[in-house]
Amino acid sequence: MLLNEETLKKQIKSGEFCNLYLLYGNEGYLKQHYANTICSKTVSKDFEDFNLKKLDGKETSLLDWHKQGAHYDYKFVELVY
Repeated sequence: MLLNEETLKKQIKSGEFCNLYLLYGNEGYLKQHYANTICSKTVSKDFEDFNLKKLDGKETSLLDWHKQGAHYDYKFVELVY
């Protein structure tokens, strides 16, 4: 599902999140802001090591990214470019 910024804001406000997000665009600040916001609202600090997976977008193919989300029940996968 493709989300625009307004829909993402509504999800954040309602607390209804998808299991996986790919944040992209020209505004690095906004990508990081929303990544941090989603992480803080969905992943408990006590369980970050278990429920949060960060991937380097320069080193990770889309297939690898998909496999990470498909095989685990992570609340959030951040693909960092």
